[in-house]
Order: sequence, then C-alpha cells, then structure tokens
Amino acid sequence: MQRIEADQLIPGHGEPGIMAALEAGVLTIEHGSYIDDEACTAMKDAGAILVPTFTVVREILESEDVGAYAARKAATVAEIHRENITRAYEAGVAIAMGSDLGGTGDGTAAWGRSRHASQRMSDASRFPRRLWAI
Repeated sequence: MQRIEADQLIPGHGEPGIMAALEAGVLTIEHGSYIDDEACTAMKDAGAILVPTFTVVREILESEDVGAYAARKAATVAEIHRENITRAYEAGVAIAMGSDLGGTGDGTAAWGRSRHASQRMSDASRFPRRLWAI
C-alpha cells in the first residue's frame, strides 16, 4: 500500500476501512460508527483523530421525510454509534466534533443545521462536554 504524504481524512465506519486508512497514513477518521477495540487501539497508537457524525443520524431520525425503513436503520445505527464512540473515548482516542451535513438551507441534514452539532454530540455521547467544548 502506498503511504499518503499529506494530511487526509476519510469516512471510515468500521475496522477494515479504519485500519487501511491508518496504514496509509490517514490521521483523521470521520464517522467511526462500527469502530472496534482493535481500531481504537490503532487510532490511539497512531495519534489519529476520530470525528463522530452524530448530527446527520439525528437529523434523519427527526425528519418527517424519511421512510420507515430508513428511520429504523438510523435508530439502530445511532445506538451502535453512540456506544462505539464511548468505547473510543474510553480507549483514549482523540475525538473532534463534526456533523457530516450536506446541502443548503435549513432542511434535513443541511449545512444550516450545523449549529446543532455540539448539542448532538453532547446528547449522543457519554463523555463530558467540557472535554470537547474547548
């Protein structure tokens, strides 16, 4: 695998993608929805930063425009994501705030809703707000 010689970030939900990214030299991983103990240890050892994206899932859960299947899936992912980000925090992984929002305006998952990101992170996680609200 070719090592990346520039600062990069990748969207990584689980161990295979996270491990491949770390091996390539990526030090910022977004999402981490399905991060496991091995990936947590590797991220901590590499000094990588995890950027959970709680806001976009919460936006889907609160939307009236999302079908029943998507709402059920988002609810499942939200709980798993919260538990796994707590796992990462407890393992000593550096964590930053992010939202993964796209689009414009103030609709579901739009950039205009990013103002909710800090509250979503606080609501979704078990670690103290003071640690990330510096």
